[in-house]
Amino acid sequence: MKKIHGIIATKDGSYTQATIVNDTSGWRLYNSETWNINKAYKRHFLFHNGIHLGTECHWIKTDYLDKEKYISTENSGPFVACLQPFQLQLYIDSFQYNLLGTHPDDLYLCTIPLYMQKNPRESFISIYQEELCWKIAVVIERKLVSVFSFPIIQTSNLQYCISRLERYWSTLKSEKDFPKTVYIFDDQKLDPGDQYNMLRVKTSIKDHSVLKAAGIAFCTIDSDTPQFTGATEASRFRRQRSMIYFFSAALIILSLLSFGTLFLMNTHNQSRIRVCQSEYNRILTDNKEIRDLFSQGEALATKLNRIINLSSNVTCWSRFLHQLGQQKPPRLFFERLGSEPIPGEGKVKIALSGWADNESTVTELIKNLNASKLLSHISLSSMERDSKQKDYCRFKILCILTLSKS
Repeated sequence: MKKIHGIIATKDGSYTQATIVNDTSGWRLYNSETWNINKAYKRHFLFHNGIHLGTECHWIKTDYLDKEKYISTENSGPFVACLQPFQLQLYIDSFQYNLLGTHPDDLYLCTIPLYMQKNPRESFISIYQEELCWKIAVVIERKLVSVFSFPIIQTSNLQYCISRLERYWSTLKSEKDFPKTVYIFDDQKLDPGDQYNMLRVKTSIKDHSVLKAAGIAFCTIDSDTPQFTGATEASRFRRQRSMIYFFSAALIILSLLSFGTLFLMNTHNQSRIRVCQSEYNRILTDNKEIRDLFSQGEALATKLNRIINLSSNVTCWSRFLHQLGQQKPPRLFFERLGSEPIPGEGKVKIALSGWADNESTVTELIKNLNASKLLSHISLSSMERDSKQKDYCRFKILCILTLSKS
C-alpha cells in the first residue's frame, strides 16, 4: 500500500497535512492533521517522508510577470502562478529536511479529478465553490494551465463566468480548444450550463484544506505539475537522517530500559533480602539450642569485657613502690601503707605512715614525692614526737596515685 504526503499552508497560520494511499479501490484519504505554525516539533515527526507543499498564489499572464518582485512557476503556457520570495523562503526553511517541491495550492483542481476519478478526461474545467468565490481551473492535456477566481453573486451566474472564460480563451490564440467537460466536487450545487458535460468527483473529503493537501500529495507521482522550487538539498539525506534519529532514540530507550531493569532487580533483591532476614531471625528465635548458644556467648562476652576493664585499669604498684624506696631518705621508716580507689577517675588515694629521726627528714620525703609524676595532691596529715622515744617523730602523709593503663 503506497502512501504519499502533501502539506498546504492555510490562511490562518497553520499547516494541514494529508496522507493518500493507493489500495485495491484506488486512491483514498488515509489520514489528515492540522497544526499551528509555531509547533516546529511537528516537522521533525515527518521522519523520512518526502512531502510536497502547496502555497496560496496568484495566476497572471506570463507577459505581466515582474521577475524582480515575484517568483513564478516554470510554465510554457500563457499563464503562470507567482508569489513573493520571502513567503516561499519561509516554507523552504521550515520543511527543508523533507521538502520535495513547492507548488500552487490550486493544484487539487487538476490532480483530484485525474487520480481520484475513474477514466478521467485529458482536458477539462474543474470548479470548486469556496466561501467568497468560485475557483475555476482550466486543464489541457492533464496539465493545469491557469486558475481563475470569480466572486460569488448568484449561483445562476456561474455559467456566465464560464462563458466569459471561453470567449477570453479565444483571444489567446491557443492551439487547444476550450474544454467542454466540467468537474464538480462532491455534492456542491453548481450549474455550469447545458452546453458543458458535467461530471462529479467523489472524494468524501469535507474539509477544504485537507482536499487541497490531498491534491498536492499527487505531485509525488506527477513530476510535470507546476512548481516554484524542486527538492531541497537536505531532503536527499532524509532517510539517513531518520535512521540516525531512530538509532539515537533506540539507544536512549535501551538505556532507560536497562536502568529500569537494574532498578527493578535491585528492588526485588532488596525485598528478597528482607524476607530472608525475617526468616533467619524467626529461625534463630524459635530454635532453643541457638538461643542457648547466644546466651552463652553473651555471658562469655560479659566476662571478657570485665577482664579487659580490669586489665586496662591496673595500678602500677611495682613502679610506685620502687620510686618510694628510692625517694625515702635515710633514717626514715614506713610502718603502714593504705589505699582507697576514687570512683570514675582512675585514681587511688594513698596513705603513708611511719617514723623518722626528725622533722626535716619527713620534709625531705615530701619534697622527693612531689617530684614523682605518679603522685599528686601530696599533703602532711600529721607529725608528732613519739611518746616513748622522744628522739623520733611519727608522721602520716596523704597523696593521690594516678593509675596507668597497660
